[in-house]
Amino acid sequence: IYTTVAVRRDGADSYQLRARFGAGFTILYLIKASGGTSTIVDSFSVAGYSYTVGDDVNLRLSALDTGGNTEVNANMWLAGTPEPAGSMLTHTDTTGLAAGSVALINYVSGSATNGTVTANFDNFTVEPT
Repeated sequence: IYTTVAVRRDGADSYQLRARFGAGFTILYLIKASGGTSTIVDSFSVAGYSYTVGDDVNLRLSALDTGGNTEVNANMWLAGTPEPAGSMLTHTDTTGLAAGSVALINYVSGSATNGTVTANFDNFTVEPT
């Protein structure tokens, strides 16, 4: 199962936090999509966590322009626990993307054998930075 949060989405361009929930593992990817090419700019293996049906997972992705660069940061944590101090994923983009829309995407691989998967998104907030 892949769950993606995207910001600064404009055509094929965006910054993305993609969480991959697999059997016995969870990996986070920070992706820059630009000009039709998607590049993983950082990744993080969440030690000791494997998604269980019913888990309430928080994802945060931010892109902040600072001094000519764009600082992209991302976190994941379970509801009821504090957000990690600092970012699990970070990237400084010297050729930042313009403002754009946001997107929430849930995808199940064609090779998955667990049947229908439903994703619920709530408490979704977009704030200017």
